[in-house]
Amino acid sequence: MSRATFRFLAVGVAVALLLAFGVSQKANSNPDGLEKVASTHALDAGEKPHAMRDAPMAGYTMQGVDSPGLSTGMSGVVGVVITFGLAVGAGWVATRRRASRAVAREDTRVGA
Repeated sequence: MSRATFRFLAVGVAVALLLAFGVSQKANSNPDGLEKVASTHALDAGEKPHAMRDAPMAGYTMQGVDSPGLSTGMSGVVGVVITFGLAVGAGWVATRRRASRAVAREDTRVGA
């Protein structure tokens, strides 16, 4: 990876982390359009608690963190880190696969 590419990715991740922490604290806590229509027309009357309601980041918050803003910001940062990690992992797998296919093609040419 070139130095320019690394710098571009590093700045992108830093901006994403700052936005995830800062902007998520300003997110609107009112229900979105679908939830609003469901509650207005009593479509949510039979709604049951979600099975994952006690998960560590349920409701975009971190359990055990008392400050709502900090809790939401931290969950945003964790989300960015997980997403970036999955993207890097998928890219690594794809490049390893491509390299191994190229080696296999080269081996068949040499043996022919």
